[in-house]
Amino acid sequence: MPGVPQTLSGWGKPSDGPYLNRAAFAASAPFTFGNVGKNLPSVRLPFNYEEDVIISKRTYFDVVREGFNAEFRAEFYNLLNRTVFGGPGNNLNTPQSFGIIGTQGNYRVPSSSP
Repeated sequence: MPGVPQTLSGWGKPSDGPYLNRAAFAASAPFTFGNVGKNLPSVRLPFNYEEDVIISKRTYFDVVREGFNAEFRAEFYNLLNRTVFGGPGNNLNTPQSFGIIGTQGNYRVPSSSP
């Protein structure tokens, strides 16, 4: 709907309530295309804060053999353990989940090992 803001909360945290404003969207008539493009220019996903840190030290040993070296390397991904939220629900036919961010974007399902 023109003139109605598409987002309700600025940060997109699930605790802030719905992220998308249901009043700004309407279903198109059956067997017709809507008037919205593939991307909504005023709607963005929540911020993604992840701190990745790599500490590396390489030492060369010319006494043993030229080009011989040892490397100490420590890699820390998402060091501060921040949550990355997924996108909001976008199905107008399910009003209880439309516009609500209910998924975690950086969650990986553990693989089942025998």
